[in-house]
Amino acid sequence: MAGPRLEFETEMFLSLFGCDGLLVVAEGMGVDRILLQFMRVYSEQGSLVLLLNTTTPEQTEVLSRFREGEPFMSTPIITAPLDVEDDADYARLVKGRIEKTLLGEISEYIEEVFLPDDCFILVKLSLERIRLLRLEVNAETVRYSICMSKLRVKPGDIAVHGEAVVCVSPRENNKSSMYYVLQSLKEELPKLRI
Repeated sequence: MAGPRLEFETEMFLSLFGCDGLLVVAEGMGVDRILLQFMRVYSEQGSLVLLLNTTTPEQTEVLSRFREGEPFMSTPIITAPLDVEDDADYARLVKGRIEKTLLGEISEYIEEVFLPDDCFILVKLSLERIRLLRLEVNAETVRYSICMSKLRVKPGDIAVHGEAVVCVSPRENNKSSMYYVLQSLKEELPKLRI
């Protein structure tokens, strides 16, 4: 990166940081510097940065500039041309198959529910987001992922209601109270890889 970022570049970066977004920038307005900043921020194990529809010279330039600023990069860079270059839906499908997806990313909410005679975690899936990302995920696949995870939840402790609602009941054990197990589920479920 040559020199410090200009104020408008910093504003563009901060407006997109931490959320999904689209940045449209005129040629020569620093899009390469902003892209490199995002690559540096998200260059960690478990993250994926896709650089789509670039020519080989552009890829070479971006990668060489990236490596100059980050000599000990631990995240591999995957470059792959799309079979259908002008289809955004196809690009989302490819991205969804490569990138890991967490339950918290495809849920409208994950909440604790306390009733007089019961308590559980209520997971409401965002069917619109799942559809937009072209993921092959539904309440049953979420149930399966929870059962197969290290959370030690048994299939009988998970109820599926319709296509978008999953209820996870805590089970008290000899090491933890039901309330502690509920809190642990509330914390760990959003991080669950689907």
